Amino acid sequence: MEQEVSKQVLDQIHQAITGDYYDESIARHPLKRAYHQRRFRKIGHLLRGTKGNLLDIGCAGGTFTNELSKYTDAQITGIDISPAAISYASQKYPHIDFAVYDAADNRFPYDDQSFDTVTLLETLEHVLNPVEVLQEMKRLVKPDGQVIVLVPAENWHFRLGWAIWTRLPGNLGGGVWDDSHVQRFDGQKLRHLMEFIGYEILEQDWFNMGLLLVIKARPKYPNINY
Repeated sequence: MEQEVSKQVLDQIHQAITGDYYDESIARHPLKRAYHQRRFRKIGHLLRGTKGNLLDIGCAGGTFTNELSKYTDAQITGIDISPAAISYASQKYPHIDFAVYDAADNRFPYDDQSFDTVTLLETLEHVLNPVEVLQEMKRLVKPDGQVIVLVPAENWHFRLGWAIWTRLPGNLGGGVWDDSHVQRFDGQKLRHLMEFIGYEILEQDWFNMGLLLVIKARPKYPNINY
């Protein structure tokens, strides 16, 4: 029952995020703009030269997904739990395919090895089933493909900044995200989890003053079906 309630709370949080949330934040606040642009450049650098098909899981209103499209020649599909966010993204960024999907359903609506690249950008910390999501990513990506996972570093300065930011007023603050982080990937936890699931880690880096952790990996072992 506790997990069901937690899922309901998470759904309410995510549904409350307007489609234009990130576009408006970046346009109105220089600090947020600088923070997000650093994210765009970092992930974009990891994507340079990629082609084929790319799946972006947890795309929200498509702001980050659109920025990714500037660094890759891949055909991009973005999925998110929020119908309102997907509606906004589809209208704002018509060159990208968008669809509504809830990662909590455990199985994504795509065939095995459908994508050359799968990205999960500041989304894993919001799901109750991180192991299943990472396994699904491995199922979806081609053997010679790659996955890119971005999470908050959850070190002391991130937690301090998060505590302050979620209490600032209005659009400048992040109160809408309060209580939305249900996973914490501090230290080497994410790396160890991905290696345990069967990934080979290609790159790992902390950036944005150590607030964010990104891992680039590829499948090493296939999923085990019980």
